[in-house]
Amino acid sequence: MGHCKSLPKDVTGIEDCPGVESVFPTVEEEEVDEEEEEEVGPSICRVLTEEDFGHLMENKTALVYLMQLKTLANKKVDSICKVKECGEGIEISIKHVGSAVYLKWICRNTHIADKWCSQPILNRGLHGGDLMFASSILFSGNNFNKMELFAKFLQMGFPSQSSFTRLQRQYLVPSVDELWSQKQEELIAELFFLVTAGWIFQVTVHNSVHIL
Repeated sequence: MGHCKSLPKDVTGIEDCPGVESVFPTVEEEEVDEEEEEEVGPSICRVLTEEDFGHLMENKTALVYLMQLKTLANKKVDSICKVKECGEGIEISIKHVGSAVYLKWICRNTHIADKWCSQPILNRGLHGGDLMFASSILFSGNNFNKMELFAKFLQMGFPSQSSFTRLQRQYLVPSVDELWSQKQEELIAELFFLVTAGWIFQVTVHNSVHIL
């Protein structure tokens, strides 16, 4: 109790700690969140018990494109295998590949009724989410290890270090180099136009260009 006497009695004029509002939402923000709550339906899962919360922490997550999610919602797959003389029940298997997740409707005799992927697929089987993850990490100035740890806590599928390096080398860095070269050519062309139009330029010691 003796330590409490050293605390300031007047806290007026003391500035708030930067970033506190991003961790502890204001009353107004909490009220807005409550107003935006969606009505619970029969297919919406709610966490009501301690056991439900355990399932929430254990369940894996995935990066899903809304377009693909809409396709899944409109998909109709028979519950019985349609292969001749099979007739086995169809089960759904789930597999994570990088940041994507695959659903496969398959019977006990390994007959595949349908497949679905949570992301668009580019050339050579490249998932759109993996490419977006790699580009977001590079262009936001972040690093792979931090984002991988972030995904680990979310239990979310994530591209491997080797995939990230390959995507940078094959797609991202060449795209940056191409854009840089394009901007250089545009600047040179603009300067050439101004020179041919009769403008006089003076180059300073600091290599900056001034129009006289």
